[in-house]
Amino acid sequence: MLIKDSGPRPAAGLAAQLLQALAREALAACDPAAAVRRAAHARPDLLSICGRPISMTRKGRLYLLAFGKAAPAMTIGFVQRFKEAGGKRILEALVVHPPAERPEKGRRTVSNPPPFLTASLADLRLPASRLRLKTVPGEHPVPLKDSFAAGKAASGKALDSLVDGVTKALKKGDRVALVGFGTFTVSKRKARVGRNPQTGEQIEIKARKVARFRPGKELAAAIR
Repeated sequence: MLIKDSGPRPAAGLAAQLLQALAREALAACDPAAAVRRAAHARPDLLSICGRPISMTRKGRLYLLAFGKAAPAMTIGFVQRFKEAGGKRILEALVVHPPAERPEKGRRTVSNPPPFLTASLADLRLPASRLRLKTVPGEHPVPLKDSFAAGKAASGKALDSLVDGVTKALKKGDRVALVGFGTFTVSKRKARVGRNPQTGEQIEIKARKVARFRPGKELAAAIR
């Protein structure tokens, strides 16, 4: 499970720390939802993940990506903490889960989203304005035998969802920070007078918004 914060730039290594904490807790408790609840703590307007605080009073998004058999349960555990924290942030979640078949009129069909996830989210009663959930049937994206094609498709869905989320956030003027990668922002360019490079004539350049990207420390260090 991966979490990205679109607010002020968080500390590096947050996703890795969360994954390690979840693995330890899951092995000890064999309860993915409980493991997430122990790794993430909430109090009014503050969500703490592995000891790293995220202010919920600022507008922005949290991106949640969960893969595998435990993905629905892990998602529920995190959504519970997200609701307890309250605040203004929106949670964008993508859950890639193994296909669950169900009998229907003499044949078996894939259930998406999983009934457990649907029922649990209904019980939480989190407003639709704060949770945007997508579910994709697919195996865990590990390149082994039959799971390779499914994993490739699921990873593509995850990337598409992330790009779509970043695009929508930038259109609204939000700042998007991806841990270890960089920060996307939007700036405004005022209207100005320029020159046509071919004729030299003066032209009016309209005001417009421009997307900007500032690489994070890890990305900057990697490309030096």
